[in-house]
Amino acid sequence: RSRRYRRWWRRGAATTTTTNLTGTNYVEQAKINSDGSVGTFSAGNSTGLPAGGISRFQLLAYNGYLYIIDGSTTDTSGTTVSNAIYYTRVTSESFNAFANGAQLVNWSNTTTNVPTSARYDYAATVYNGYMYIAGGRTGSSYTTGLLTDVSYSQLLPSGLPGTWSATTALPAARFGMDLQPYNGHLYIVGGNLGGGAAGGTLTETVLYSSV
Repeated sequence: RSRRYRRWWRRGAATTTTTNLTGTNYVEQAKINSDGSVGTFSAGNSTGLPAGGISRFQLLAYNGYLYIIDGSTTDTSGTTVSNAIYYTRVTSESFNAFANGAQLVNWSNTTTNVPTSARYDYAATVYNGYMYIAGGRTGSSYTTGLLTDVSYSQLLPSGLPGTWSATTALPAARFGMDLQPYNGHLYIVGGNLGGGAAGGTLTETVLYSSV
């Protein structure tokens, strides 16, 4: 795709109120200019995302689709966690309609092929046609509901994920980290190991594995 149609997509973190911690289900987008600078962010299409908002997830992009796995809904503390994958498609027509906010088709969701545990604060990435998810947590506790599993799913021609399979788990539960692929390897950096201390225990440890 030509440079002038490149876009930078950012899924906004949920904003909160002082009454019910309700998230905001907005999507923002901006053009990446030819000199590398970023244009003004403007509102995008959030139709089909949870009405109360969604937060503490990672937005994945692959082959013309955007994906959100699970995430915290209702509030930002993990009281309610989604058990769905939300996805939308970017088309050549929507690129041309960028100015009027029609850059994404409405979001859809699937609950059929999803990771085994609904979670948030996980790490996820897409590499070589496969979606990977690692760790995270299932609730607001820093001592229970912390995950070690790593799973992967092949993205089908329809854009939907296939069946999820477990692979080598993390050596210890971890959440709030980042996961990036490069040259046949996955790298996990930082995060929180949980534990009894207020706010858990942060770590600088880097993990890696071949794929």
